[in-house]
Amino acid sequence: MEWKYLRTKIKGGKGIIPKWYEHIKTQISVNTSHLQEFQNKRKHAYNLTQLEDQPDRLKSKGWTATLTNTNDIIYGKIARTKGKNKNATTNQNARQSRYIIHYTENKQENERTQTLKPCPGCHMKDINIKDRRTKCLINHKEISDLPMEYITIQLTKGQPFEYEPESRHYRIINPQLELTTKLHYRKQNNTYHDINNRNTNTRENNRRDTNSQSQSLIDHILLTTDSNKNQLTHIRSTLATQKELTFYTDGSLNNKYVMGQMRMGWLLTKPPIFPAPYFVADTDQYPSSTKAELMTILTALIVVPRDSIVTIKTNSQEAIHLITNFNNTSQAKTWHKTDYSPILQTIKQIIAQLQLNLNLIKVKAHTTDVNNNIVDNLVKINEHNWTGCEKLRLNREYINGILAIPMFKNKIIEEPIKKSIQTIHQAAAFQKWRTQNRTLNNMDDRKSQHINWHLTKDAIHPSSLYQEPNSFADTKQRAFKLKLQNHELSTFDKLHKRKPRIYETPICPFCKQDKETNIHVFICPALEEDHSIHNTLKETIQYTATQIKKKGKKKTKYLSQTRIQQILAQEKALSLDLTNANVTIDTHELNFLDTIQGYTSKSLMKKINSLIKSKAAIKTINRNIQSFIQTKLENTWHHRIQKFLAWEHEHNITRKQKTKSNPKSPKKKTNGTRIEKNNNYKSDNHKTYKQLYTSSRKHAINLYTKLTMYGKVLFYKYYYNFLN
Repeated sequence: MEWKYLRTKIKGGKGIIPKWYEHIKTQISVNTSHLQEFQNKRKHAYNLTQLEDQPDRLKSKGWTATLTNTNDIIYGKIARTKGKNKNATTNQNARQSRYIIHYTENKQENERTQTLKPCPGCHMKDINIKDRRTKCLINHKEISDLPMEYITIQLTKGQPFEYEPESRHYRIINPQLELTTKLHYRKQNNTYHDINNRNTNTRENNRRDTNSQSQSLIDHILLTTDSNKNQLTHIRSTLATQKELTFYTDGSLNNKYVMGQMRMGWLLTKPPIFPAPYFVADTDQYPSSTKAELMTILTALIVVPRDSIVTIKTNSQEAIHLITNFNNTSQAKTWHKTDYSPILQTIKQIIAQLQLNLNLIKVKAHTTDVNNNIVDNLVKINEHNWTGCEKLRLNREYINGILAIPMFKNKIIEEPIKKSIQTIHQAAAFQKWRTQNRTLNNMDDRKSQHINWHLTKDAIHPSSLYQEPNSFADTKQRAFKLKLQNHELSTFDKLHKRKPRIYETPICPFCKQDKETNIHVFICPALEEDHSIHNTLKETIQYTATQIKKKGKKKTKYLSQTRIQQILAQEKALSLDLTNANVTIDTHELNFLDTIQGYTSKSLMKKINSLIKSKAAIKTINRNIQSFIQTKLENTWHHRIQKFLAWEHEHNITRKQKTKSNPKSPKKKTNGTRIEKNNNYKSDNHKTYKQLYTSSRKHAINLYTKLTMYGKVLFYKYYYNFLN
């Protein structure tokens, strides 16, 4: 998709073409086998997703452009008229047929223009019909097999000359070269399908002849080892004479031993063969249990003979839903909006090529169905068999009928392109935020590994920024969370840097012991008992215990409120030690001061999940805990503001003094005419571009070696090397 079409679908699409689009465009490989000789003629770009399948039925109105066998274009307006066949019955005469009112292009000095005029009559005119509107009508049945495109026409009026009436012109809005290219593409695509339907003895059909060359079919669809190919070929030859087959399929996903390891397997139950044929293999890239199920169904369809009835029983309703919808809807509409489109397109081609009658049946998992339990045990991944299966992948060369197959790093993109771009942007934005100096100073690398980043993001941004509901209160709460987490609250250390003449020292004016930073505001010894950090910690533990008791009624009915509080108090995320002034930086473990900044502890969420046995409720409990903590912190912050305003009033600090800009530093003149500025910072802080690049690269390499698990998954998934 070109940038001029993509910019209309995203926010901030104005301006120059961004570098990330140019990077992605260089990484995407386009399958040009369907363009052939028209590839050299196409010197412009247009949206490839608009090339949908040619409609079987003609619209009731509109304008069309049809390409003839002699490469001439027929322009016409769709019309209805009654036939006058003398040999037809009365009812047949009353029927309305579809006709095309033929128009031709105006030519000026033998050059084509974009304006049309009515055809005075040609060899394609239907002599059995007459109409006062035009002299040339073409029956749509005669040109229905030719490639056709709907076009947009604009009616323009010319200037009247003396006593002559004003002239009317129909002007084509569609770009001429784009329209011609689309029609040639449809003509080539129709010819390709006609050749397949006639079953001519071409090299492509000989390679796909499953009755005589089953090994060739498997090689053409799958990329795998010789042992997997031989096993599938042997099973296919065994089932060559069968007409009704039943498979039980299953797939699994496990991240315990290898990140994103997927295993698929199926078992043949009908016809009864001893020993029963089965197949087990692994796959990778874009890990999910649904992909494992789809690949299982694909490998099962490869081994079935032509013109057979296949019944597949699976416990994945999502896989059934994807296959059914993809086969029943337009290919161009679903390809760029559906997950695993290459796999679904391959399944669709296998069904059409082998002329199969496929029935998908949903079965319940973990029931008394013996066959389903056998398949479930086949695909289970444990410490004994996690290295016992060989991998297989899909061969993109088998996919046809698609003008462009999205690729990244020579691998097929199996999810919507929009989703892929969003994920890449999220990974890049996360690493950009993680490598900032203030983030590196406030968050240790080892400490970041104990943070659940998904729940942290959900707690800080509980609602969407661009969708309803949205309110001033929501924006205010979000701003307070971000300022607290990024150390941007207007404390004395910030005010001292901005207005050193008014606020002469960064020391807290209430306790007069330490600098007043974001954290010191909430742990200051001068705070009252109701606003102290120990009271906030105590009430947070009580509130968390109440939420656990409420969400896990059946699981926690034998645990008292006091016992749950004792269990929670053992978690480091709900503990506090104020003996170290820099407790949030020097320690490598999360504590309560990190929790109040919005960071969610993995161990705490794991402990809560062990008590309530419900992963769905974890997200809600975490939101409630963070909301409760924020309410307590906002009350403490408002109390501090009142004390701060009283302190300013006591020291006669007015609003006018605070809003007055700092005086500019005087300029010094040298003996010559050159003027130098007297900067307020030391010369040691200056760094050359080479020094900045070296220090930034060191930070990036240090971060990459100790990257969080969330960042690793995203980077491994897209092979995004941010060090280049």
